[in-house]
Amino acid sequence: RSPEAIIVKAINVIVGMLGPAVQRKTLYDYMSRQSMVFTNIPGPIERIKCMGIPVNSIVFACPNLINQVSVMSYAGNMRLTLVTDPNVVTNAEEIVDLFVEQMDLLKTTEPTVESTDV
Repeated sequence: RSPEAIIVKAINVIVGMLGPAVQRKTLYDYMSRQSMVFTNIPGPIERIKCMGIPVNSIVFACPNLINQVSVMSYAGNMRLTLVTDPNVVTNAEEIVDLFVEQMDLLKTTEPTVESTDV
């Protein structure tokens, strides 16, 4: 319902028509203002096939120049993809360990429903 997707697509088309020099500058200007990308994508709930072959797992990552954490679910599983610059993120393994720890905690915690009555 947001016009964001249409606007981003239009910008991508325009920048694509302006050639490699503008594309490089646009990418650099956009990415140099960020230190990390975090994205989570809900994937298919059921296993899918690609060209008739069952897909066992999906790896998701954003092709960019900065650190990123990508989480994607697929067929009841969740995958964390972590891409970091070792000169900037010196403890990447700790991020993975903390993620696994939190997922394990979620599996053993009873869900609670809070009342929204006013």
